[in-house]
Amino acid sequence: MFTIFSINFDNRLVKRRIEYHSDTKISVFSELKEKQISGVLRSTPVVNDNLYQDPCVSQKIIGNQILEINDAKVVVLDCKKDWLLVLHNKDNEHSIIGWIKEE
Repeated sequence: MFTIFSINFDNRLVKRRIEYHSDTKISVFSELKEKQISGVLRSTPVVNDNLYQDPCVSQKIIGNQILEINDAKVVVLDCKKDWLLVLHNKDNEHSIIGWIKEE
């Protein structure tokens, strides 16, 4: 996880977090672009929907799924075959980096 602090023109401190799974390898195109997309954000560019127990909490996890997004604007960081590595703005303070299969 990256935490970014910046000071706005009105001297307000702004804190933003960019989160990513420990299995996610980050790489970036020379030019970034925005795209409207829907699908399942994943930690790796592979479909894994097997159920398993999260080692940190008593919660079941579905494979490498992070979050399902619907018609969201993302920043495409990189691609691998038919997968896109994207930066998704989850809310005003959090963004998530993950892989999404391009349909």
